Amino acid sequence: PDLLATRDTPYGRVTVTGALGQIVVFESDALAYESQGTAAEEFVQLAAAQRDTVRRVLVLGGAAQGLVPQVLRLGRVTVDDVELDRAMLGLVVRHLPAVERRALADSRVRLVFADPRRFLERPGRYDLILSGMPEPGSGLTNRCYTREFFAACAARLTPDGVLALRLRGAENRWTPALTRRTAGIHRALHDVFPATVVLPGGTNLLLASRAPLPLDPAAPAARLARRLPGTRLATPAYARYLYTNDRFAETAQRLARDPAPANRDARPACYQATMLLWLSRFHPRLAALELPEVSVAEAARRPATWVGAIVLLAVLALARRRDVPRRALYAGAAGFAGMLLESVLLLHYQTRSGVLYQDLGLLLTAFMGGLALGAWSFERLGGRAGGRLVPVALAALAAVC
Repeated sequence: PDLLATRDTPYGRVTVTGALGQIVVFESDALAYESQGTAAEEFVQLAAAQRDTVRRVLVLGGAAQGLVPQVLRLGRVTVDDVELDRAMLGLVVRHLPAVERRALADSRVRLVFADPRRFLERPGRYDLILSGMPEPGSGLTNRCYTREFFAACAARLTPDGVLALRLRGAENRWTPALTRRTAGIHRALHDVFPATVVLPGGTNLLLASRAPLPLDPAAPAARLARRLPGTRLATPAYARYLYTNDRFAETAQRLARDPAPANRDARPACYQATMLLWLSRFHPRLAALELPEVSVAEAARRPATWVGAIVLLAVLALARRRDVPRRALYAGAAGFAGMLLESVLLLHYQTRSGVLYQDLGLLLTAFMGGLALGAWSFERLGGRAGGRLVPVALAALAAVC
């Protein structure tokens, strides 16, 4: 009933609702921003309070989250705001509060439409990088929470610059899936930055730098008092609470103990935990499920692995003796290999080159159509001609890939 606008963009579905002066933005049906909250203030001001001087700021995906107005409150700053989805911003900006529209039009703000990872390849140095990307629940968003992404951010920071990002957390009880997801991203962050700090809460604030970060509230609280006397939440008292409550040390110990591997482009370790977190909303028992981390070498030493391999080979050998099972086996192997190759190539392209959304259905349809056309062609040609074309088709497929 409160819908203001909705639209499918090349990267997802954007929906804007409004009631009693409040604007709420959803990206692919997930809450991205609400205009009357304090999330943007908490994120920006606590991150900026890590350093005495902040002059150049890079914001990744924050135009529709209220981050830019909060950055401008720091005073003499210049801001590069990088947005991936031009259509999304065009839809949302007309409904934003006046103060946020003025901030985006400010002369100190440079708005750039580009892929965040590709933008990080450009020259330039920043005192503060604020990553406002959504949670790592897809190939589109996970690529902004990997070790390779953090390394690209580190290359764009000044020697004492700070990278800040947010992850959904829990005030009191951390489930195994939540711990594993946060630990994997934190470990990737720590692989790049010697100094990392997590300020826990309903939303965890992760801070990283190549220079030491404050581990007590004295310096951040003093900077907040000096810069922003009229904040709603990011006050000196709130900073002292975050650094001195029991969760601060407990969270650091919990993340250090968890064996989750670092989240990387080639191994998106947080995928499994993120899926369990989402499914646990419908099946709460999954939140307590603890899945062990097993390496390839460790799996190869387990008797169950060898028993399973022997059973599989025996089934394959028996299936080859009969005509119908053999054909079913070949068809199943070809289908499984095709689906596996398709998934790997799509994820690899998303991670390395960009994102897919708008034409993904068309691409999958073309893939399935190619399988059907290839099967029909070989059936029509038959015999030796079809046999001779198999190596040619495989070579062409390899060249296209």
